[in-house]
Amino acid sequence: MSVETRIGKRLAAIREHRRMSQADLAAALGVSKAAIGHYEHGRVRLTVPRLEQLALALHCRVADLLAPPDTPVPLGDVPA
Repeated sequence: MSVETRIGKRLAAIREHRRMSQADLAAALGVSKAAIGHYEHGRVRLTVPRLEQLALALHCRVADLLAPPDTPVPLGDVPA
């Protein structure tokens, strides 16, 4: 599995755990919903600044996004 695919799977897992849609995350970052789909499917090599933006929007650390896909999703601000 490529690094991009691994990060994408992790991104999707954290986003879903936070009960955010791709559209919600896209709006928070100022990108299209399609861009989020590309990130989550490993079609884009994410830059460090973009990883930092994703972590901020998802209330997690960049390290959480880089963890293996089967790592438990970090606790944090999860909407009720």
